[in-house]
Amino acid sequence: MAEPGLGDSNAEHDNPKRPLSQAEIDGVVQSTHQLYASLPAHGKPRVRDNGVAEWTIFASISLSKEGKVTPIALGTGVKCLPAARLPPLGDTLHDSHAEVLARRGFMRWLLSEAESAYDGTFTFLVWDGSRFSLAPGVEVWLYVSALPDSAMRDAFAAAPELTRTGEGAVRGRKGYETYGAIRTKPGRADSQASVSFSCSDKIALWNALGLQGGLLSNLFAPIHLDHIVVGGVEPPEGTDAASYGPRIVREAERALFGRLDSTHQPQVHLTNEDFELSKSVVEGEGKTIATSPICLSAVPSLGKNEVLVDGCVQSSAWKTPGTTLVKPKMRSRLCKYELLQAYLSLLGKISPEESERAAAKTYYDLKDEAYRVRKAQLRGEIAPGVPESWEKLLRNGEKFGTTEGEAPFKGWIVAGKEFESFNAAGDIFP
Repeated sequence: MAEPGLGDSNAEHDNPKRPLSQAEIDGVVQSTHQLYASLPAHGKPRVRDNGVAEWTIFASISLSKEGKVTPIALGTGVKCLPAARLPPLGDTLHDSHAEVLARRGFMRWLLSEAESAYDGTFTFLVWDGSRFSLAPGVEVWLYVSALPDSAMRDAFAAAPELTRTGEGAVRGRKGYETYGAIRTKPGRADSQASVSFSCSDKIALWNALGLQGGLLSNLFAPIHLDHIVVGGVEPPEGTDAASYGPRIVREAERALFGRLDSTHQPQVHLTNEDFELSKSVVEGEGKTIATSPICLSAVPSLGKNEVLVDGCVQSSAWKTPGTTLVKPKMRSRLCKYELLQAYLSLLGKISPEESERAAAKTYYDLKDEAYRVRKAQLRGEIAPGVPESWEKLLRNGEKFGTTEGEAPFKGWIVAGKEFESFNAAGDIFP
């Protein structure tokens, strides 16, 4: 099996970089905006009774083949769980930011689409007898309606002379003198501390490792992004428009793959197509604004979209993480527990015996070892505990680890084995 991020993948072999017209780029964005517009109003930002208008961030992953664009998964949201509320059973989403929801929706779609590919229905995936991969000529697009949080914004928040890269994790908007540092969400100082890292940090890892993740790497070749489209990048007043766009692209390239010297380098594009409920559009209407407390996930091929609150499908009061699974109607199909179920279902078609053996293993133990090794090369090896500065922020810091060594993303606070030691039956193995 090839090493994730370095072996066979969609981009290195099938999709050489080619020049694109702005119309092609905008067409990908428009197709996802149209899909979002077709969804029910429930789960979308609204104008509150007091006149405050909500806004959100939008992200999507689409596939293109022979000039046809197919939106696969989209997400909206700017929320994540604080570290003290992470679930031990994988039944609640840790991070519900738009980019993460789009990527997790894509992972869930891969498992569903692979069942069709295994049965011989080849659209986007092919099966070579051991792993699935994207069919020749298929390109993968990530669109984000605003600059991904953290590292891409550092360059515009920090003074020009502050160009050194920081070491270790920085919380939210603190410490902009450590330009390029890995950062956690959320940025507000008065919020409970999270160990979910910024979307630009995560996208950088996806570029190096592939979108499929550790669990799916057992059955899928690395699937890399071919294109990243960023919206919401109108030049600020008084800024030279001619130089602003190229500057944004250079910063995106640095943040999204340059920091890791990634062998895979997607094309970065800008678009002036506005998302209708972005901060800039809503703010431009002259209203008092606030972020939407609700997140949304849509994967058209999997049916009804999900409205998400506190990492669960909106239906009733949120349950404190514990040793009992949340009710099925509350579990998002994107959470780790449901991804495990879908993985075992696919594996059952390929090898019922192997699926039966895998069902007894934990989510953590099922992750592909080659993927795990490559990830450690980028983040470092995990040591127990968190830095002293983080002990003051996390009430349960002993449950986490921190990466160390000479890796480019060392200092990453990891919610790993402690939160992935569950199996398909919902049993926890300390």
